[in-house]
Amino acid sequence: MTKLKFSALKKLVITCLVIFSSSNLFSTNYKAYRTQTPPLIDGIANESCWKNASCALINQPFDGKALPDSADFYGRYKVVWDASRLYVLMEITDDKLVDNRIHPKDNYWEDDIAEIFIDEDRVLEGHACGKEAFNAFAYHISAVPRDKNNYAHGSFVPFDAINAEHHVIDLGEDCDTKNALNLNDHINMKVSKNGNKYTWEMEIKIFDKSYNQNTIDNIPVKLTPNKVMGFAIAYCDDDSGVRDNMIGTVPVHFDYGGKYPFFKFTNEFETLTLNDSVLGVPTVFSVKAQQKKPVYLDNNQPVEMRVKDALSRINLEEKVKLCTAQSIFSSNGVPRLGIPEIWMSDGPHGVRMENLWVIWEQAHWTNDSCTAFPALTCLAATWNPEMSLHYGNAIGEEARYRKKEVLLGPGVNIYRTPLNGRNFEYLGEDPYLASKMVVPYIQGVQQNGVAACVKHFALNNQEKWRHNINVELSDRALNEIYLPAFKAAVTEGKAWAIMGAYNKIRGEYACHNDLMLNKILKGDWKFDGCVISDWGGTHDTKQAILNGLDIEMGTETDGLTSRKAIPYEEYCLANPYLKMLKSGEVPLSNIEDKASRILRMIFRTSMDANKPYGSLATEEHHQVGRTVAEEGIVLLQNSAKLLPIDASKYKTIAVIGENATRKLTVGGGSSELKVKREVSPLQGFIEKFGAAKVKYTLGYASAPVSMNPLLKSNLNADSLRLEAVKLAAASEIVIFVGGLNKNILQDCESDDRRSYELPFGQNELLAELQSIPSTIYISISIKNPINQI
Repeated sequence: MTKLKFSALKKLVITCLVIFSSSNLFSTNYKAYRTQTPPLIDGIANESCWKNASCALINQPFDGKALPDSADFYGRYKVVWDASRLYVLMEITDDKLVDNRIHPKDNYWEDDIAEIFIDEDRVLEGHACGKEAFNAFAYHISAVPRDKNNYAHGSFVPFDAINAEHHVIDLGEDCDTKNALNLNDHINMKVSKNGNKYTWEMEIKIFDKSYNQNTIDNIPVKLTPNKVMGFAIAYCDDDSGVRDNMIGTVPVHFDYGGKYPFFKFTNEFETLTLNDSVLGVPTVFSVKAQQKKPVYLDNNQPVEMRVKDALSRINLEEKVKLCTAQSIFSSNGVPRLGIPEIWMSDGPHGVRMENLWVIWEQAHWTNDSCTAFPALTCLAATWNPEMSLHYGNAIGEEARYRKKEVLLGPGVNIYRTPLNGRNFEYLGEDPYLASKMVVPYIQGVQQNGVAACVKHFALNNQEKWRHNINVELSDRALNEIYLPAFKAAVTEGKAWAIMGAYNKIRGEYACHNDLMLNKILKGDWKFDGCVISDWGGTHDTKQAILNGLDIEMGTETDGLTSRKAIPYEEYCLANPYLKMLKSGEVPLSNIEDKASRILRMIFRTSMDANKPYGSLATEEHHQVGRTVAEEGIVLLQNSAKLLPIDASKYKTIAVIGENATRKLTVGGGSSELKVKREVSPLQGFIEKFGAAKVKYTLGYASAPVSMNPLLKSNLNADSLRLEAVKLAAASEIVIFVGGLNKNILQDCESDDRRSYELPFGQNELLAELQSIPSTIYISISIKNPINQI
């Protein structure tokens, strides 16, 4: 059997949806339409871009054998594109699914797999793999997940495994498995299962021949209208334990010489043309009309002209839908006109990992990591506005790369109480310093086509009882202490979005507070952006409509209870709002203003064709984080001239403390991050001083990462302390790494600390350590004040 290998799609039986209602015959030139709203890659093809895209069949012989009958196999596909990626939807019907070969390099293309071939420049060159340059890519894609942590062993896991990924490998021009490359970062995919039927969605980053397998700095090609590429899909049909058929989008011939000719001669690819037409834009028929782009789609037009034109085309129901959430982190667009939904992400010091649609659980994607930047309180401690600009730009680049339109930050609530569990997310206790640092942060974020959403407006200065507390204060305190940073963010930083707070202010909730939103923010400060509610922070329909709220976000709850009986359609700014507009109880000018603000933000972000592509976790981003940390860390005392530590003077170095090994990016509520690589202090000490010199013990222990204040460690505190004292006595120098962590009642959302003392008996441990003759260096990880040690 000829070993022609094409992307592995485990005997997919893919759902025949109405999305594929029109089937075109085989063609060597597929025209992919542009989408303004990229599909959510979840294996559920319910987006409008799929419904409107062209359909083509997978029905050509790939290995010279007869085609299977329709009862054995049937396949079809669609392709759409935007500037950053190709999006491919495949539906395959197969009578039998076979998965015998577990390891990607163990001829797993002989099982049911799919293969995707891409030649970026459509130059008829041989396919090269395992070398410095690539002329084309042959992606062999397994649709059956395997445990990503056991890739080398090829461990098989069930289809619905949470911690799983699909393998994407390129086998090279001669199918030589020893040169196979894992290219999982090129393609993000999800497969949904319905009985023995599957629907597969994927997004593919396109790279040109300059791609270098030895670096992580490859930049995907920015796709443009009328670009022509080589493209093909193939499916391996295995019914008997070996490949019975190979079916593709184009016929492949084997009547000329050469081994595995499809890898050598890319002229057999079909042609994929990126059509300039935008899905969802109404078709026009006159030649003159076709030549004239609608104003709202013309990036050369001023934003206000685009807003005005789009507003004239959107009906009342669509305008109202713009104002409400459709998932935890997205609000509605206007698919009919190609106006995309708005995707948002926490947080102030890193782009949060992806969540499930309406559940606060990680989606467990493989490409949603980020750089963890120092907390904003550390940024403020640099007293360096230039570093704030670099910080904002770096996090903005990562948000843009992750396709986020709104970054939910920075936070500028003033420290009213040092015990606020969320103080670490804010820019400090001084209104002047916060005002000077917030402006360049916003400018850095927004120059990437990402809206900075300044929060929490306003007076959210404690976490305990945050949903119910009513703040009373004088006008002077309001304007001199608590509002200056917000005012600077709007009037100088030109922030495109503001998030309301949970608390009440003088009897009205901040998310729909007439004084704060209509009179001060939109009136006195002339704010032209969007006001977005905090999640579940909207409690009164009439106030939400009239008092300045533009987008209502949440998780299908009212924020005050845990009940899940409030669908997005029943939100204050959804059907109740529409009913009031239609009855005349609320003037139409109200929705015109809200829709205009939302459209303005969309044209500044996702529909700005000139926005940068973005980048993720680059060396430049790491350097920004390191420099901020270096400038923001405070050295309290060094009277003994211990620092910097000269390792040549010591034979034994004791490292003591839980924070030496604990991940401090995990937990904390909305500030939780998934970083590509987190280096612990202990790991850093070992790399710096050598494993032979460094000895470690815990010393104390807190609970595992949790939002439950009653959860405690099951380790014995006395035993941990005695073991630490013993190690310290046997060492020449002791490095204590302690402080707070990201659990509830510490540096964490939703509650406040209970005291200024270090938790978990750290003060008692330190007192004993200080009684030992060894030299002690104390490193405390805190983002809030503590009692002097």
